[in-house]
Amino acid sequence: MPGISGKKSEGFTCAFYLVPVFLLFMTVHFPESHFNGTFESLDQVSPLEASLLFRWFFLVVGISSIWNCSADSGAAMVSVKEKEMLSKTKEETYVIASPLSGVLLRDGKPMANTRLLRRLTWNGNEEGLLQAFSTDADGRFELPVHEEGLSLNFMTQFVAKSTVYVASEADENMIWYSSKLTPELNSEIENPVVGLTCDMADDEVIVHGRDSSVPNIMTRCRWNSMKKA
Repeated sequence: MPGISGKKSEGFTCAFYLVPVFLLFMTVHFPESHFNGTFESLDQVSPLEASLLFRWFFLVVGISSIWNCSADSGAAMVSVKEKEMLSKTKEETYVIASPLSGVLLRDGKPMANTRLLRRLTWNGNEEGLLQAFSTDADGRFELPVHEEGLSLNFMTQFVAKSTVYVASEADENMIWYSSKLTPELNSEIENPVVGLTCDMADDEVIVHGRDSSVPNIMTRCRWNSMKKA
């Protein structure tokens, strides 16, 4: 795995710095008693004193290198954790479309045995899923909830759209369009839809969704407690 091999490489690099530092530390010793800790001139520096200075210099450089190496390794580990968090793709259940039931009318009269089509789109399925339903003898219809198991990372915004239209109508056949940005049931609707009637003779209206100031429903349908934009 790339993350693990990267950590091993960084560990070996840091360990490499330890070897010369350890050897220098083992060989460093203080000068003999005649040395008072100062040098009056460069030509008075003995080989022993020069060796001592040389060893202490590389000891300080080695410790500094190890410090920087450890800091870089820590930063790399944090970067790996951030990547793991952003790429986390645990599958969860998302409601693509909440259930919808009502009566289909034209000029107040039931449209019996009429074919309805519902097209659903969501992350990873932009082409959409087409579903077919039908009204009964009284024009009533029931569109069930549709769920999908999705794996979306932390930075991906969930978006689902639902469009319902009458298959027998050539033009202006849409009766419902909605979008939702959260996976919960009925999250696209401000209040539960009660008493839904969809009359093809009515004009389309725009409706606010739940917990949103942005309209996300366009429909010919009407229901109790609906909130027009």
